Amino acid sequence: MLEQKSSKSENGSKVSIQTQKLIEVTGVKSLDEDDILEAVGAKKDGWLFSKKYKIPVSMIESIENNLRGYLDSKGYYNAKFKVKNFGDKIVISIQENQPVLVRKITIKSDYPIEDLITFSKGEPFDTEKFVEIKKSIKRSLLRDSYCSYDLSTKALVDLDKKVVDLNYTLKKGGECVFGDTEIGVIPWLS
Repeated sequence: MLEQKSSKSENGSKVSIQTQKLIEVTGVKSLDEDDILEAVGAKKDGWLFSKKYKIPVSMIESIENNLRGYLDSKGYYNAKFKVKNFGDKIVISIQENQPVLVRKITIKSDYPIEDLITFSKGEPFDTEKFVEIKKSIKRSLLRDSYCSYDLSTKALVDLDKKVVDLNYTLKKGGECVFGDTEIGVIPWLS
């Protein structure tokens, strides 16, 4: 089902302009089809239980760049894909191939961050998760009154071996405290 908009041409005749196309993904084994479709700019068809997605025609040209960025961010640097336009719908065929997997996790810290690092050895490297872990470490430090710290998070990716080594180094600073506070009346206001 195509979504179309009608308008009038210069000579006054009615012209239909296609505004959205159906889009689907085939071939995925580990990745989530819904996440892929949302990453390329598609939205669920308005129905509550619908599994169909539509993409604005204006976004079709950017599908390949958006998809490559998404696949790379999920550790699937070697994934292959094809985007085919069949007139009434777009079909994305994906061959995932071997993702980059977490090989080693090194933690050097004088503050307990082990529970905040949610990666496991052998899982695909996800850059969004890597960034979120860094944010959660910073939030935890601030919650415990450490507003100064030296935090280094590194992901050393070896694309040939399809592995990544994660290094987390943290040296907490001193605790941040407020000094004595005085509450009083300003003479000229009274």
